[in-house]
Amino acid sequence: MAGRLTTAFWNVENLFESQTHPPKDGKGGRGPQSAPELTRKVQRLAECINRFFATRGPDLLALAEVHTENILIDLESKLASRYGYVWEPAGRTTETGLAVLVRKSLLGSIDKLAVQRPAQMSNARPRCMIVQCDIKGCSEPFVVAVNHWRSLVVHKDEAQAPVPPAPVIDARSGPNDLDRRESADWLGNWLAITCPTRSAVVIGDFNAEPPEYYFGKGWLRSSRRFGSALSRQTRPTYLYNAAWKFLTEPLLWEHTMRSGGGNRDTRPKRTLAAACHVWDQLMVSGAALTAKPLRLLEGTIHYHCDADNSKWDGTGAMVPVRWHYTDNTTFGGASDHYPLLAEFEVA
Repeated sequence: MAGRLTTAFWNVENLFESQTHPPKDGKGGRGPQSAPELTRKVQRLAECINRFFATRGPDLLALAEVHTENILIDLESKLASRYGYVWEPAGRTTETGLAVLVRKSLLGSIDKLAVQRPAQMSNARPRCMIVQCDIKGCSEPFVVAVNHWRSLVVHKDEAQAPVPPAPVIDARSGPNDLDRRESADWLGNWLAITCPTRSAVVIGDFNAEPPEYYFGKGWLRSSRRFGSALSRQTRPTYLYNAAWKFLTEPLLWEHTMRSGGGNRDTRPKRTLAAACHVWDQLMVSGAALTAKPLRLLEGTIHYHCDADNSKWDGTGAMVPVRWHYTDNTTFGGASDHYPLLAEFEVA
């Protein structure tokens, strides 16, 4: 097979079974509050996913914040194409799982290789799931690591397990920071030891910015530049982090107009409403820069924006619109995160 593989990641924002997180003291709960609302949100998500890549949909789709496998099955049934999937559930009802889906017409096999959860909370949601994908016609399988790292925000309904004292690396210290360091260290070591020269795609909601130390040499080992060492695989444990380009304005030779007209937003892109954060990121190993069997087409990386999931804010920037629902005739938005899309050349 020689062609393109379209990929997408989306944190679909609290896609819980209805009334799992009901309102308390008159305040809104997390996730759908009724069966009709859950049905409507799943339908909205499916409609948006079906529009990815000029209505072709993604070949490979990674998801975060899906509560149960039943919801995943319902969502897949509403997609325009059929998908095989792997699923990793959370260990308790207040948490969500991770999923990777691959279009069945392309799928040879998809196998779960490893899962990381915090050592101090083994029943918490998975922070990373690593799968091996064998696509029909590809010269060899490749690895996908889908991530949903711990946020520094602590929800009131999430009990914190005690953790041992941690060395202070910067001003942030405590259980959530320790959790994120553990995730970065685990994934960096797994990739370096298990598949140092294979094509690896690392994607997800990291709840951290690209400049933060979690992505540094001592942790996940991501780089902001291609570099000859990375592309030649003389440092196979390093990843190229394509998210850096979203932190800066376009270079002079980049296109300033999108197809179809309209100004291109030159401000930092937002993957969380009400804040300029680049939390949803895509990284690749050196092998995935050299068509073995994948080659990242960096110019295709973008956040999917349309009338259902985004709007212009008061500063003139496009921002995601969170899901809101009153009844079956009054609803809107989709998620507090944009879908992150990219294409790979496959050989």
